[in-house]
Amino acid sequence: MAKTMNKLIESATVIGVKDLTGYVQEKPEYVKLTIGEPNFNTDDSIKKAAIQALLDNDTHYPPAQGYEHIRKAIADYENEKHGTHYTAENILITQGSTEGLACILNSILNPGDEVVVPMPYYPIYRTIIEMCGAKLVEVDTSDTDFMVDPKRLNEVINENTKAVMFTTPNNPTGTVYTKEAINALSEVLKEKDVFIILDEIYSKILYTEYHSFAQVEALRDKVIVVQSFSKIYAMTGWRLGYVATTPKLITAFMKWHHNVMTGVTSFIQHAIIPALKLDVTDIVEEYKARRDYTYQRLVDMGFDVALPDGAFYIFPSIEKFNMGSKEFCIRAAQEGGVMLVPGKPFGDDKHVRISFCYNMETIEKGLDLLEKFVKNLG
Repeated sequence: MAKTMNKLIESATVIGVKDLTGYVQEKPEYVKLTIGEPNFNTDDSIKKAAIQALLDNDTHYPPAQGYEHIRKAIADYENEKHGTHYTAENILITQGSTEGLACILNSILNPGDEVVVPMPYYPIYRTIIEMCGAKLVEVDTSDTDFMVDPKRLNEVINENTKAVMFTTPNNPTGTVYTKEAINALSEVLKEKDVFIILDEIYSKILYTEYHSFAQVEALRDKVIVVQSFSKIYAMTGWRLGYVATTPKLITAFMKWHHNVMTGVTSFIQHAIIPALKLDVTDIVEEYKARRDYTYQRLVDMGFDVALPDGAFYIFPSIEKFNMGSKEFCIRAAQEGGVMLVPGKPFGDDKHVRISFCYNMETIEKGLDLLEKFVKNLG
């Protein structure tokens, strides 16, 4: 080509499901415990709200920030759950959490800026940060229960640090930051001139108490929350999420969001209110049963593994097998017939990710195959 592509785009890595599972040619007989796709369907109350909006001809350009009454419903929900003080002006409705994250990072980052991210982390963070010309700075958490140590965090923040990102519950570990951990980290963060980006898309899939950095008064002006309706409400195909932060930051984010997205599909926004009202207790209990089963099976196989406190992933160590995560997953598929996700794309080559959002029959079959595979490894 006579003209070259944008060098940041050209060098970017596209991270999708196939990038996490494409290490081996899939076969019909392989049992997959890989992706974070809930096996539930979207609740009828949510679907009916979108259908009614279509029938009411809400098919025109939407307000770029989102409908005000829906943003107010989101604000009220956040205030009730997390003790925040949001109004509709604190909320930006986005096309999923990924667009929300892209909007935030493109708005705050300049070339040469740094974003501190505890390991392990969702791979798309690095992609978006580097596409902005910035640098992702990793902080190891493998020896601190997958929660970043305050002293270690303090050491990596410097004059180039623009933001610190936390994912809680974490993907891929399922770790949920405790109140004590948040308080200790807040003592560091309140003294730093950095944004605090909170990826809380799994915060409704919990097996313990939940605490948020957004609840810390001293951090209120720095915190930016990213949320999604995909996981707990089984709405992965709807592409619906939101950002919650100060009105000043929302105004800044609107410049990117409005110019790139125009707005989130009008009739889809009406699915938000019934989703927020939905009782998800039974869904969470089902995930908890799957978690407990998966954890105990892995322990019985001899894996070193932490019990997840949230989300629907578990992250067993494979260090004792003396091979990297990609090699382990290739062999598990080809020799054992079960597909897992390597830890390397998440920044940790000593672990693999197992998803337990599949039905119990699939989980049992997959773990049976994994058990046979590791026994054959000796």
